[in-house]
Parts: sequence; structure tokens; C-alpha cells
Amino acid sequence: MARRDDPPVPGNSTLRFTAEGGLILQSTFDTPIAKPNDIAVSASMLDSGNFVLYNSQQNIAWQSFDSPTDTLLNGQYISAGMELRSAASDNDTSTGIFRIKMQDDGNLVMYPINTEDTAPYSYWSSSTNGQGDNVTLNLAGDGLLYLMNGT
Repeated sequence: MARRDDPPVPGNSTLRFTAEGGLILQSTFDTPIAKPNDIAVSASMLDSGNFVLYNSQQNIAWQSFDSPTDTLLNGQYISAGMELRSAASDNDTSTGIFRIKMQDDGNLVMYPINTEDTAPYSYWSSSTNGQGDNVTLNLAGDGLLYLMNGT
């Protein structure tokens, strides 16, 4: 979910493609949702839950799977520098108190929100530091959650 800590948008809100191929949420004010590197000409909500913008060659210009918040879906991954943030509760989807981050060194680490990415603040680590920035956290279709590197 985008902008999970913002108030809900009004029911009469719409999504609009910009001339530059971006996506704007129009409500009481315009909120950029997607700014693809290439001009998007079409969009699709895939069965996987991935919302995708395509360029004129039908290549992916932007996809929601590149911006996870608190959940991984089948086929989604978290790469170096990305993180998941917990929800406050089952009924409150705003940002909670934990985050799990795939660090640039290949280590997957759980931290409290609003702390530095350093060992004294960590709750848990995969102990895969030193493996490089090509390590990803992946969710397979059978529910298997795994770390994978380029080899």
C-alpha cells in the first residue's frame, strides 16, 4: 500500500496518467504514485497483486512489487537497500515498530523503526553479511521464504 501513514483518500478519487507517463492520484490534491523511467502507456493489475505500468513496447516501466511495505506476495522480493515495515496492529495498517532490511552487504536484519542500521539496534540477523549487494529475500509460490544470491 502506498503512503500507508497518510489519511484515506476520498471515495471520488481517481488515477490519471500524466503526459510524461507517470501516475497521479487525484483527490483533494494531486499525489504522485508512480514516476517510471520510461513513458507508461498502459496499466494492469496482475493476478499476483502486482500493479504494473507498461511502456509502448509492453515492457515494465514501473511496478508496485518494487515498493513493498509490510507484506511479500508470491514472486516478490526484497533486494539491497529495501525493507519491510510492520503494521501497527491487525486493524491499523499504519507503520508499526519493526522493520526488516536487506542491507547492501547481503545481511537481512530486523531493527526497531527510527533506528540506525547498526548492530547495537538489531533484533535479529540472517548472518549473511559479506555476501554482497546481490542477495535478495524471496517468497516462492509454495510459501517458501528464502535468501538467494547471484550464484
